[in-house]
Amino acid sequence: MCRGCWEQAGSPTIDNYKVKAAAKLIADVYDSDDPRPGGSWHIVIDDYNVEIENIYWVMGHELGDTEAELGRLFLDMTEAERMSAVSLYHNLWRI
Repeated sequence: MCRGCWEQAGSPTIDNYKVKAAAKLIADVYDSDDPRPGGSWHIVIDDYNVEIENIYWVMGHELGDTEAELGRLFLDMTEAERMSAVSLYHNLWRI
């Protein structure tokens, strides 16, 4: 978790349906049976690399259904929304 990364980004707390849906999908990805928590999404979710080029990089890997759904949603979100979703998942703020 990178509180400093979130704060450096302005501590966004966007509360909309996309952010809520992404935070839930992140939890679903991390609750999967994958022996590597977060799988390819680790660089985005744990390291807060929410820039679009990182989303495209992850999407270029073999992904399960939930991981792919998260990617499609992330592609439809702004960087601030992605940062809000990741930080919401990590309980840096609450809805």
